[in-house]
Amino acid sequence: MMLLFVVTLDTRGALAHPRDRFVWTYVLRESSFAGGGSVLAGNALREQGRGQSALITVARLIIAIAAIFYGIEHSLHPTGVPGVPLEKMMPAWIPAQMLIGYLTGAILLIAGVRILLAKKTRLAATYLGILDSAAGLVHLWSDSDRFAGRPEHRHQD
Repeated sequence: MMLLFVVTLDTRGALAHPRDRFVWTYVLRESSFAGGGSVLAGNALREQGRGQSALITVARLIIAIAAIFYGIEHSLHPTGVPGVPLEKMMPAWIPAQMLIGYLTGAILLIAGVRILLAKKTRLAATYLGILDSAAGLVHLWSDSDRFAGRPEHRHQD
């Protein structure tokens, strides 16, 4: 259902603005959510003895494409906050921003290719999960500075 939502609404907007990298980021993010649900449904079908589910294969492809795209985006824009490559930049107080950005891009790219090729997919998915958790901490830290009222960390509106 989520994938149908993405296809009917988000993809149409992305096709209207094909050069906007943020629109494609949103399409792939929402598609990945649908992919995660499809993996869970496919595993449930497999446990019930209904054989290998096509849901898992489709979900694997969606998640792999998103990870590869995000890896390329992080390599092109390394100072963005790690994880989903959106407009938000890493706070100035975080050291080695370029290293973090390129390392994030490399992990996303390698994990995406491994998932796409169905080579050590569990390990690749584990790395994506660890990376996503670490990126969540960076988001929390950068937002806590803003909410603490420190003027040097306030976002420009």
